[in-house]
Amino acid sequence: SAPSEGVVPLDPDTWMSRASMNAARLAAGAVCNAVDDVLTTTENRVFCAVRPPGHHAETGSAMGFCLLNSIAIGALHALQQPGIERVAIVDFDVHHGNGSVDICQHHPEIMVCSSFQHPYYPNRLDDLDQPNIVNTPLQAGSDGDDFRRAISNSWLPALQRHQPDLVLVSAGFDAHQADPLAALNLTEADFTWITQQLVDVANLHSQGRMVSTLEGGYDLNALAGVDVSPRWVLLLLLVGGASQASEPIDALSAAGVDPMQARLNYMLNCQGCHAVDGRGLNDIPTMADFVGKFLTVDGGRAYLVQVPGSANSPLSDQQLAEVLNWVLLTMSQPQLPQPFEPYTAAEVNDYRKQTMSDAAAVRRDLLAQLKVQ
Repeated sequence: SAPSEGVVPLDPDTWMSRASMNAARLAAGAVCNAVDDVLTTTENRVFCAVRPPGHHAETGSAMGFCLLNSIAIGALHALQQPGIERVAIVDFDVHHGNGSVDICQHHPEIMVCSSFQHPYYPNRLDDLDQPNIVNTPLQAGSDGDDFRRAISNSWLPALQRHQPDLVLVSAGFDAHQADPLAALNLTEADFTWITQQLVDVANLHSQGRMVSTLEGGYDLNALAGVDVSPRWVLLLLLVGGASQASEPIDALSAAGVDPMQARLNYMLNCQGCHAVDGRGLNDIPTMADFVGKFLTVDGGRAYLVQVPGSANSPLSDQQLAEVLNWVLLTMSQPQLPQPFEPYTAAEVNDYRKQTMSDAAAVRRDLLAQLKVQ
């Protein structure tokens, strides 16, 4: 159960605050609502830009930033709807979708296809061999040719045999060659290719119906270059605020979304799904009112700049300094050390040059310091 106050660790990477389960339920509910939309309305593709992610959560275990497995819950929900007899979950995150495999392995009507760097986290259920589970391991250093060959030899024939009535996608972009968390070397062209392959499967077997949800992906400049022609990839870039192209920015404006606010949301969420004492991942004010506490302990000032969501942000050094100062002064002022020294562009630039090798470890150290205070 969720703590009444503060944060508690479920594992070294997964922390829970008082509203984390509510955020996870909303994420899973969004996927279920998306399933309903593609089955009952004229929409045939929906992307769920939600946090926390879900594909590592197993039947009885939260792990890897994941509390509830949104995509697996969506698959089980879909099977309860009229006309849906078979569902496919496809997962191209750099980490194995162990939770989806665990939950769905005894449901032959659900096929789970997962490509992933191997050996690598989470190292669970990646050797399961049965007709509805298609594990596709890739060695560190694998490039787009290796990825496309593996998918063509494993996923595509299996999906043709399964003939899903609905395609569900765990969309993780941390297999990109620029992503800091792993060692695969996919490019924008490879993500465009896999997108088209899945669209083709959905068009052939599923009446074009496809629901996608965001899993990993931590380099915003890499995300900005992904081909935005498929609708669900476009939505990923828009909500993430990662794209600097005129088409996404124009689309954001037309939708009534402030591009800076979208980027701010992404930056804050990337600081760690459950490592803040806030009331929900999409509730920016209550997330931000904790951020100021980091500036009261050693290393906290650098941390706010060096976390992937900040350091890899498309914002300039001056823009990032202005955003951080605005967040701290308008939402977290009571938590700040006094006198507060605003970030400068030069300071942000210096911190960005210092690579953070393990954000989770730094975050744990900061939280331990705060606990002692």
